[in-house]
Amino acid sequence: MTVGLVAVTLLSMLGQTWWVFDLFCHFRVQYSIFLAFLLIAFMRCRSGRWVGITLFTLALNLSPVAMSYFPLRSPASDDASSLKVISLNVYSGNSQYQKVIDSIHHEDPDLFFLFEFTPRWEKQLQILEKKYPYSFNNAQQGNFGTACFSKRPFEEAALKELSKNNQSLFVEIEYEGRTVCLVGAHPYPPGGSSFSKVRNQQMRQLENHLAEKLIPTIVVGDLNNTPWSSHFQDFLSNTNLIDSRFGFGNQATWPSYSPSLLRIPIDHCLLSREFVVTNRQVGPQIGSDHLPVIISVVWK
Repeated sequence: MTVGLVAVTLLSMLGQTWWVFDLFCHFRVQYSIFLAFLLIAFMRCRSGRWVGITLFTLALNLSPVAMSYFPLRSPASDDASSLKVISLNVYSGNSQYQKVIDSIHHEDPDLFFLFEFTPRWEKQLQILEKKYPYSFNNAQQGNFGTACFSKRPFEEAALKELSKNNQSLFVEIEYEGRTVCLVGAHPYPPGGSSFSKVRNQQMRQLENHLAEKLIPTIVVGDLNNTPWSSHFQDFLSNTNLIDSRFGFGNQATWPSYSPSLLRIPIDHCLLSREFVVTNRQVGPQIGSDHLPVIISVVWK
């Protein structure tokens, strides 16, 4: 087992060369758990060589995970009211509409994005229109419809194509006297060579669309990638966005029906450096295979 964990850890660093190697990087928490048990076993057996190998491999996996627990120290504006946003992949086959409605009422966000948004979901959530009178969506059959519901009026709302049959949703609102661009995106899952290639192309296209926006931006969505992928890190670097998880921990969201230590964080909130994250949490089970991401931000 130790040899296998060493191998997948090292191969995961070659994710740019082959899509399979990129898949290996998504399970750093799980690798770390197994390696920790193996380390204890080797220490008890006083196997110095394997203790060293296991400790080194554990450090390679655990260090990028641990980074999310250290906050980015940035002062927040005095007396600023926060902007609260929810991102949720509802799962197109989910029929537990009331759980989603109750969760939205309980959290009371300023706006929220829903993914895998179908015409059936659009009909069932009409009850929220009184509280969230501003909405924009591209509801469709399948898994790639997106919707945004807001208490605040949209200064602009548009769909931006990432690839054929996949669009990101861009809206602009006013927050504390300044315009903010919020983006909902749901690229393809990396289920094979062709899908992985398309997902990476979609993320590059999203980079191009974001480059056209010269205002503070928040990107949310089921990005079908974890923070430890080199492709994800490239996206952050190219867009100059930061991961909102810093200071709040791993906060894994998928699959929701698994114990927390077996989940991986593929639902994200990324933001411009003009923002400070005051709270970030994962919401409760609402019948989807994803858990909601709930975030509050203020201006620096």
